[in-house]
Amino acid sequence: MKTVLITGSSKGIGAACARKFASEGMVLAQNSSSTVTLKSGAVIQNIASAYAGAAIIANGSGPIINMESGSKITNIIGAAENGETVETGGFAVRIDNGSTFNMKGGEISNIQINTAHTGGAVYAYSGATVNISGDAQIYNNTCNNQPH
Repeated sequence: MKTVLITGSSKGIGAACARKFASEGMVLAQNSSSTVTLKSGAVIQNIASAYAGAAIIANGSGPIINMESGSKITNIIGAAENGETVETGGFAVRIDNGSTFNMKGGEISNIQINTAHTGGAVYAYSGATVNISGDAQIYNNTCNNQPH
């Protein structure tokens, strides 16, 4: 599993890189003030991490992540290889303060997190905005919070 930080991921070559890395199942950390959209057919899948992380991270003040009908985030596993717990949180989508996640459709499924802290399909920090509508589906996700 590889993590990619893309600055300026909202347009031009940065946006093209974000789409390409996402299609290869890499974790995206967006750091821009604009919008990134997972369009129909976009799939982020099969990510396993021995450390905390997320398939998508909206970091900083202002990023907007849109997930459209027909897009998918699936098979994300956050746990150490030997079955130990991840020391901090793990998520499919993490939305930081000042960022927005609009799930207008699509699917977030099969997210399995073993963590000593927080974890889950969608995690929004205080001050973040999450809107879920349309044919959006979030299912078959587990988070086993375990003390460390």
